[in-house]
Amino acid sequence: MNYINKTRMISGAIILIIVAAAALYYFFVPVKIVDVNNYFELSASSKYDFVQNDYKEKDETPTLSKMDTKKQIYLKGSAYKPSDKTLKTLIEDDKKTFPESLEGREVSEIKEFKTKNYEAYKYSFVYEDNAKIDFYQTVYFIEAENGFYIIDIECKNVDRAKYEKDFDKILKTFKELDA
Repeated sequence: MNYINKTRMISGAIILIIVAAAALYYFFVPVKIVDVNNYFELSASSKYDFVQNDYKEKDETPTLSKMDTKKQIYLKGSAYKPSDKTLKTLIEDDKKTFPESLEGREVSEIKEFKTKNYEAYKYSFVYEDNAKIDFYQTVYFIEAENGFYIIDIECKNVDRAKYEKDFDKILKTFKELDA
């Protein structure tokens, strides 16, 4: 084998290694998602391309509003300072009113959700949007040192099985920040 062929083979191998390393980095390095007030952060797989979503509902704007436009996954979150309500009361009140406001169906029971450092619960439901598309939404409630956090994540109901476990993985990365 002559010198030129050896050089080409070595160059090709180096390029292949660089491409493989970049692909591994892309798929395995998590992406940080921080709310606009720096109250909390989440991490998601880099296979998700969350961008800012200028979502506004009535007079309320969540402190976190992201979406993956290709996968049609929406992530919204807000921080609440403790009031006279306990976390349990907050969850029960929300479950009575929120799914109903969207004409939700298939409303699950409230389940304890395991995180490293926080008390957390979740429930889920299906609703139909204005375009007559069914969406699956999971609502997470987390109690941390500085207050309560409510985080909603949703996708098309037909994609539910594909993303449902990832929703829990994303929320397990919840971390309260010193805002």
